[in-house]
Amino acid sequence: MKKLLLILLCLPLLFSCDSSKKRESTEKTKEEERIDYFNKYGDLSLDLEGGNDSLFEVSIRCLSIDLDYKQTERLIRDLNISSQYNCKNNRTYIPNDVFCSMDDSIPNLLNVCFKYVASNSYGVPGDIMTFYTIDISLLKKQYEGFGAENLTSLDFIVDEITTD
Repeated sequence: MKKLLLILLCLPLLFSCDSSKKRESTEKTKEEERIDYFNKYGDLSLDLEGGNDSLFEVSIRCLSIDLDYKQTERLIRDLNISSQYNCKNNRTYIPNDVFCSMDDSIPNLLNVCFKYVASNSYGVPGDIMTFYTIDISLLKKQYEGFGAENLTSLDFIVDEITTD
């Protein structure tokens, strides 16, 4: 009788452990869902670091760009760091929106617009925009040749304009 009771208590535990493994394998991770959404609609949402070392969720709109998800994510993260150092008080930097589009008149050029909030020297917050022109061929060479973890320079930036 005691053995039967022990078996009846352990049996539901075995079935519950087995079903959770099946659920985990069928569910998509958050990263996979982001990649699928980017491939389908061209939009992505990233957690970018602000000036006070906290993360801000930023929506990125990409119109017909010639980059995959990983290249786009790495580019946006690199440009986020560059934009942070463009503002006077980079401890007050808060990224807001990013817009990317290909330049149809000149091949291999990508226009990226970063919109963020930062305080000026008097402590008054204001909207700032930085426009980047990126050479896609240089960017792809740099990412493929050295790998994303070995990048040290932003040589693929052709032009950079910051407006207050």
